[in-house]
Amino acid sequence: TSSQSPWITWQTVPGKSYRVQFKNSPEDPSWQELDGSVTILGNQGYCQDLAPAATQRFYRIVGY
Repeated sequence: TSSQSPWITWQTVPGKSYRVQFKNSPEDPSWQELDGSVTILGNQGYCQDLAPAATQRFYRIVGY
């Protein structure tokens, strides 16, 4: 584990908006919205998990 807040990055598509969701386990029944701002620079999206779990966390990017 690390005390640093991880950055999630992904390739973006022009004209789309994005949000980031997470699960603390693959068995969790639903995805939760990640608190934090999504930033788009060029064709790259960024979001920092400001309250990461003490163990592994799973993320997904939702484009709309």
